[in-house]
Amino acid sequence: MTRNFDSMRRASGAPWLCGVFGVVGSLAAAVLAAQATGTAARVPPAPASLPAPAAVPPPPATTAANPLRSVLDRAARHGNVLVGAQPSAADIGLLKPRGITRVINLRTPEEMNDRAVVPFDEAALLAGAGVEYVQIPIGGNTYPFRPEALEAYAKAIEGAKGEVFLHCTSGNRASTLQAAYEVKYRGKDPDVAMRELQPFGGWPLPIERLTGIELKVERRASP
Repeated sequence: MTRNFDSMRRASGAPWLCGVFGVVGSLAAAVLAAQATGTAARVPPAPASLPAPAAVPPPPATTAANPLRSVLDRAARHGNVLVGAQPSAADIGLLKPRGITRVINLRTPEEMNDRAVVPFDEAALLAGAGVEYVQIPIGGNTYPFRPEALEAYAKAIEGAKGEVFLHCTSGNRASTLQAAYEVKYRGKDPDVAMRELQPFGGWPLPIERLTGIELKVERRASP
């Protein structure tokens, strides 16, 4: 058999080899094509383009649409007297345009000289703004609530030309002094005057908050 195969190979020569190589080449091409087809089938399609992110709206305007309120806007009015909290340096610039010609400050010298508490010289700023300044300190054991303070306050507001701004730190001391003035110098009912302290925390009284019982403040009849 071997001899016959060799005979055939010698007889056929190069054409026989070409036929073999042709068959092998065709098979290899088919295998490569199948692999290429399978690879292409396994490639995932390109993802769809993502939608563009929504536009972020600009932040609301805070200067014009939401202006910062002055302590003058939160002050309680009693005739020509406005009672409020410590004004800022910017607030002082608003006093004279609003008709306020005198400021009465109930804070103590220790408070006003502490630049960590009040970071500016209130008296100097008021002088530069053309507003009169009166200090009647009330606070602590050194400057308690006392008749002399009320008398000094009465003289200060009665001699003012224009409106007066009375202040302390939060308005608590100032509203209490104003209530005392209303009772003693204007004859206001004490209960009514006390209830006007509510915006600054002076009413209801602590005992009312503790008991839930509403009380009435009355002037005691003189013996």
